[in-house]
Amino acid sequence: MRTDLILITTAAAQSAPWWGVSAFTLGGVALTAFVAIAIDKRKAKRDDERRWHDQVRLEAAQLVRACFEALEALHTASQHEPRMRDLLDGAVRAKKLTNATRKHIGHLKEARAHFDNLSIIAPEDVVNSASAVYGHVITTAVNRAGALPETMPTHRKHSRNLINTVRREIGIKESKNSRS
Repeated sequence: MRTDLILITTAAAQSAPWWGVSAFTLGGVALTAFVAIAIDKRKAKRDDERRWHDQVRLEAAQLVRACFEALEALHTASQHEPRMRDLLDGAVRAKKLTNATRKHIGHLKEARAHFDNLSIIAPEDVVNSASAVYGHVITTAVNRAGALPETMPTHRKHSRNLINTVRREIGIKESKNSRS
């Protein structure tokens, strides 16, 4: 019986058309090329979606840090300095500024740069969360709306929201410790 199976297989192979082997070979090559192109397209799309993730994460972290440092410097400066609104209006000359106010202004400029970078590269929901963090610091600076202990809970809430939004965007689960 085994010899009959070998004879049938050999006979079938000998009766196949001469071009069949070439057609099946070319079909296999075409199918392989098609699959390779599809995989490359999918990989390129995934890479394109993730291209800015590291930069968004870095800018968001630096924005949170710069805003926190601006609030700390504001708290120090508020004990000795005129209101930020007066500084922005030009009512107080720059020569009268203390180092604390200069630091505060420097941190505000740094925070603005990070916010602007996020506005360019981040998706809309990340920019909206970053806007809440930055907007709170600017509002606090302009209005001198309370001391550091009074403003920090709101800053922390906005910062946690930004961090969780970035985490969702880059595909990391929300941290249980970072929930409000």
